[in-house]
Amino acid sequence: RIERGVFTDAIQPGKVTKKDVQKAWQRYILKEVGAKTFAGLHILADAGSGMAATFLPLVKEKLAADIDVLFPELDGTFPSRASDPTLKKNQAQIQKQLKATHTYDFGISFDGDADRIAFFDEKGIYINSAAIGALVAQHLLKTHPQAKLGYTVLTSRAYQEVIKEGGGKPVRMKVGHAFIKKTMREKDVLFACEHSGHFYYQDYFYTDSVMRTLLIVLKEYEAAKKRGLTFSQLVRPLARYSQTEDVIIEVDDKKSALERTADYLHKKVPLRLEKYDGYTVDFGDVWGVIKPSVTEFALKVLFESKSARHAKNVQLEVIEHIKKIAKK
Repeated sequence: RIERGVFTDAIQPGKVTKKDVQKAWQRYILKEVGAKTFAGLHILADAGSGMAATFLPLVKEKLAADIDVLFPELDGTFPSRASDPTLKKNQAQIQKQLKATHTYDFGISFDGDADRIAFFDEKGIYINSAAIGALVAQHLLKTHPQAKLGYTVLTSRAYQEVIKEGGGKPVRMKVGHAFIKKTMREKDVLFACEHSGHFYYQDYFYTDSVMRTLLIVLKEYEAAKKRGLTFSQLVRPLARYSQTEDVIIEVDDKKSALERTADYLHKKVPLRLEKYDGYTVDFGDVWGVIKPSVTEFALKVLFESKSARHAKNVQLEVIEHIKKIAKK
């Protein structure tokens, strides 16, 4: 009907209403924050010329914490850095500032549309998203014992361990917000953490929220600081393993390349090789994931171990294999 240009006039025409929702959002997201909450804390935020530049002023207006902002001007050409705050190549500016000043409690960085958040300790060291997720999990389990908390195949094993230690129930989910939101609703999951820096909350419409995450981290850190702990000391027990950056290798046929890689891994006699959202392989002292990209003709490879060098070496071996079979 639309293609034929056949339309029906509405009985009652609609209307357009202009409304500024920023103040309403500010009241909602900061409704539990008092006038002196987080006073004395000093945070460095990298807005990255993205959407964080639009809401950080609203946050600064109400929080007692001091927040200094890098690249606070909204600019869709992203002149300061590329979007992903979890990649090393995009962390140079905030890490340099944190290391140079030694005056900040911790740092935060956002992606372009500000639905992902990365954390850095007082020394400028990037904190794996799973360690932040574990901190949030500990916080939520205090008031929601035995709650279900979500993870994906890319989330560090440490996150699951912390959930179990706190009496919670880890729930595995496929990578991607559509899958995560669906599973959270179906299985009554309270919170979910993604490796990419997305953090999802049941009581925030089953969506991700960088501000909910930041506020919880601030609460936990404020209490820890009163006990004499730095941010690095707070998260150290939660950052138990070294995880490589995920590397993407282009392939002509994702399905074929994935199965051939699984055969390659099987011949190495792992303790476990499981197919779920790609393949998870466990060699005991090192484990990892080979996952097909959702949007590209590519495979994603990530490994983890107590030894950063060991995880990297195994990842390189698998990458070399995939490159050999990438073309049909």
